[in-house]
Amino acid sequence: MTDFQIITDSGCLGDMSFYNDNGIDIIPFQAIIDSKYYNLDDKFPLSNTNIEKIISSKKDFIISKPNYLDLKNIYERHLKEGRNLLLLHSSSCVFDVYSRANLAVKELHQIYPEREIILIDTQTIACGIDFLIREVLKHDELSLYEISNFIKQINYKISSRIIINKYDLNNKKDYKCLFRKSCVLRENNGYIIPYTKYFLTASALYNELKNMRKEIDINYPIVYLVCANDDVYAKRIIKTIKKHLNVNIIRLEPNALLLNLTGKRTIGLFYIKR
Repeated sequence: MTDFQIITDSGCLGDMSFYNDNGIDIIPFQAIIDSKYYNLDDKFPLSNTNIEKIISSKKDFIISKPNYLDLKNIYERHLKEGRNLLLLHSSSCVFDVYSRANLAVKELHQIYPEREIILIDTQTIACGIDFLIREVLKHDELSLYEISNFIKQINYKISSRIIINKYDLNNKKDYKCLFRKSCVLRENNGYIIPYTKYFLTASALYNELKNMRKEIDINYPIVYLVCANDDVYAKRIIKTIKKHLNVNIIRLEPNALLLNLTGKRTIGLFYIKR
């Protein structure tokens, strides 16, 4: 057993039974369905099946996230019981629990200076939260400080694969185009191509696809493409991918709610009302 408590939230995309079996505390989001509140937990999981039922029934559906006080109270309960904390939350525009958690952590550091509290933004974790937690649990002999460094090492190994110094055919100039390839996990049943501000030209995509084609596995035939809201631009990227890879492309908008990424089935794509 680790000497610290791992806490995350419903934004994690894994198997709920795995988290329960390993004593990981999950702070549930709430689904507001026709003005009724439901915790998104193992009794009502954030799953394709449940969301599809809600959408098909044409009910109003909003996801409500925990506020600052909710987070602080949960963290403090573990601190009072003598545990150090490893907190995993996302700063993405979809989930954004990280900023609220950060406020709670700053306050709790002053109240419990003898306790270690490490907050990690899962948006920066290229290897995926499921893989991260599994690796952490394998190294229960490490202290929380050592675990923090261990996580940085894992993330660096996976996220440091970039394309650099590609050629701009329009301007005839060399430039640095950074494109982090997130072949996140084989167990994700596919690959993720993230759209970032550095992903500027078709040439960067073309070179990346050549590399992916060499290592693509027939058992993982899906590409999750997170691309711009611009429909014309997205279609152009998808057309380029299809020229080079025999894969099923699933397009995701940047503000989409990603479901069941680690599962066998195709993920669902739904939107959170603002």
